[in-house]
Amino acid sequence: MSRNPEDVKYEEHRKYIDIQYVASGNELIGISPLSQQKDVLDQYNETKDVLFVTVLKEVYYKATPDKFFIFLPRRHSQTGTQRRNKYLGTPKLLSRWKVD
Repeated sequence: MSRNPEDVKYEEHRKYIDIQYVASGNELIGISPLSQQKDVLDQYNETKDVLFVTVLKEVYYKATPDKFFIFLPRRHSQTGTQRRNKYLGTPKLLSRWKVD
């Protein structure tokens, strides 16, 4: 499914590093530094390690099978937008690594 960037929340993690890889097709990945945070949409959920926010400014990168993305804690990211795949479903891999 393809989603417009304005329909997808930016998220921040505090305990985990996310590594994302699009195995087929492509999608846009939005990245924004903490200094560009505008509003908190939902309070930080410690169990799920996620905080949803809006941002003032972002940069988009095209995720394709020849790249992977590493999202460090305390960074804002937006994934799963404008996805175009030749397969049904979501051919994407996500790995989470806890940091101390």
